[in-house]
Amino acid sequence: MKYEPKRFERKITVDKLPNSTKKEVNILVLALFLASLRGSIFWPFYAKTSSLFSVAWLEVGAWILLAVLIVRMLRKDSKWMDFVRQWRGEKALLAFLVVAFLSIFWSISVHASLYRTAILVFSTFTGAYLGYRYGVRGLVSVIFWFGAIVVILSFAFALLLPQLSVMSGYPYYGSWRGIYWHRNHLGAISALLNAVFLLRILAGYRERLQFFVLDLIFYVLSLILVYLASSAAGYILTLVLHFVVILLVTWLKISPHLKTIHYISMLGITVAGAVFVLSNLDVIFGLFNRQPNLTGRIPMWDYLLKNVISRSPWIGFGFGAIWTIPSFRTGLQQTQGWPFPILIGDNGFIDILLHVGLIGLSLFLAFWVRAWILSFKHGIQQRNLLDFFPLVFLVFTLFANISFSLFLETESFVWLMLVAVSFACARDERGSN
Repeated sequence: MKYEPKRFERKITVDKLPNSTKKEVNILVLALFLASLRGSIFWPFYAKTSSLFSVAWLEVGAWILLAVLIVRMLRKDSKWMDFVRQWRGEKALLAFLVVAFLSIFWSISVHASLYRTAILVFSTFTGAYLGYRYGVRGLVSVIFWFGAIVVILSFAFALLLPQLSVMSGYPYYGSWRGIYWHRNHLGAISALLNAVFLLRILAGYRERLQFFVLDLIFYVLSLILVYLASSAAGYILTLVLHFVVILLVTWLKISPHLKTIHYISMLGITVAGAVFVLSNLDVIFGLFNRQPNLTGRIPMWDYLLKNVISRSPWIGFGFGAIWTIPSFRTGLQQTQGWPFPILIGDNGFIDILLHVGLIGLSLFLAFWVRAWILSFKHGIQQRNLLDFFPLVFLVFTLFANISFSLFLETESFVWLMLVAVSFACARDERGSN
């Protein structure tokens, strides 16, 4: 009898979103749409910010409207003050937002920093609301429905409009990008969605059959998308996230029998495995037909650190500003000898360092590490596979941002979900106390 409540709760959260009003659903849809818009094929990569009536500021206007709707919803439900109180635990996040805002005053492109900082602030506020509103289990359901739409639209556009959704020419040669601006973006997001579908399959296979079948269908389709994107990062992410999920399933089964010596042994095996991988990067990357220098990324990062970041190491060049300067992108491409344009730093941590320097990066890492701690605590306390979703997502943010920039560089979805995960874990922990 003592396990029955957990089974009932799991059935609700695996199958559908918590009971939501029409207004809450509208808020959710608008939030996910805006969070994904900048990274899609429908949006200019560098939206003009010099004109007040450009699409960039229309986007900011939509974010402001969303924030107003959220505030009204929270006040209507008498939850506004409780929501505000939860921000007290996010001091590093608040400090990071302050530094990003102040960077407008030393930015090399004031308009670009003002635009990107506005997106940062409003997407952070929205992510905090989603985490506070839905909790961890609810976020899993949110990503399921979001992922189902992304998968369907990516297949539809690639098959019906291949000239738009399939990349051609060197070095892509028919790689799918679906609804996203780049194959690496599609590969990374598809790998994350694939892991969520897998979590739901393993957590809910004894529950209602139709949702198990849906999860299985979208699991296979997202796996196909990873393959068709031809993204080495997507391949590696898929393998890593599968390994993590399998590890979690195994731990849940055997954890009652584990002792300290077993954890020490596992740590030793992990360290030995990491040393082996780092010692054989050429062989491992060769399996994916890639170079150990990450297709020229490592030399580029070395150049950025020594010749660009070193000029303003503490405060950076303004949040979201430097990659909007055409002469900077062109000069870097010529310096590195890349045969195609360099648009971003292809590393989430390097790009934050470029934007807000060591001060901003330190504050971001403090927030990010806190999210890791909350995710570990939440999963271990709940001891249910779905409750380890935050940890799986944090692993994704680590590996995805090694060779691509997904911390608000080209889109807002990953950042929004990172904030949501942090607030969801904190909310669920408060609820259990």
